[in-house]
Amino acid sequence: MLSYKEIENLVGDSKNGNKLSTMELVKHFEPFIFNAVKNVNINGFDTNDLIQVGYSALIVAINKYNVNSNTFCSYAYRAIKNAINYTIRSNVKHNNLSLNNTIDEEETMSILDNIQDEATLEDTYFIKANNKELKKALSTLSCEDKELIKEIYFNKVSVRKYAEKHKISYQKVLRRKNKILIELRDKFQVEI
Repeated sequence: MLSYKEIENLVGDSKNGNKLSTMELVKHFEPFIFNAVKNVNINGFDTNDLIQVGYSALIVAINKYNVNSNTFCSYAYRAIKNAINYTIRSNVKHNNLSLNNTIDEEETMSILDNIQDEATLEDTYFIKANNKELKKALSTLSCEDKELIKEIYFNKVSVRKYAEKHKISYQKVLRRKNKILIELRDKFQVEI
């Protein structure tokens, strides 16, 4: 195990081109790099690729490090972790996984084909009955109340935005919305 002073001296020598010092630092940080990548799975990368990402981050950290500005160990650990996390994020952004991707060699079966619908006939009936009753209850509202419910619940406009748009106080819109919901709840009765 190298001491703080030994690591700082190795970094200084490595920055001056001493390859042996660089190799000594790589050997010192190797267990950390192995540990950092052991539970990481990225599509298209194997463990050796991720270890190389760690080594590259360490070399870059050596070159960018300002001697005596910080402890090199904490700087290197952070640089290695950031490089691995960046690799993960980059891969996630560019991984085009789709439910329509095929999963058999003949390319006839997609992921979506293998997802089972867990809705039962009773669930489907209940949803349709609820929708019918909800439409019936909504039809009894005034035009202004229908518009408020439509804006807030279907168009996802916030109460504050609705109030600003119609030049009404936030509290008044909130009270009106709550009154409408109570009214709908009382009218919305599904008999099973």
